[in-house]
Amino acid sequence: MFPDRRSRSFLDPAVLARLSAIPFFPRKAMLGNVSGRHPSPHRGSSVEFAEYRKYVPGDDLRRLDWRAYGRSDRFYVKEFEADTNMRCCIVLDTSGS
Repeated sequence: MFPDRRSRSFLDPAVLARLSAIPFFPRKAMLGNVSGRHPSPHRGSSVEFAEYRKYVPGDDLRRLDWRAYGRSDRFYVKEFEADTNMRCCIVLDTSGS
């Protein structure tokens, strides 16, 4: 009786072709100007090493790099990149007005 709403496409292929010509820019600049993966400016726990920093009391002792300590007699903590995803919200006005 009623057409299945899930079977309808939200956008006509002609509309999609016109949308591909519109330049979309993020509100905030990303690191680098190429597409694909970008290093996160945030630090967290992942497998991608980011940098060393000096140990401060209260740091997780599991992140101490004992080899760096052996070379320098100073405590250093390993920092890793945070795994983050960019959130994107696209709003389209599909009304006829």
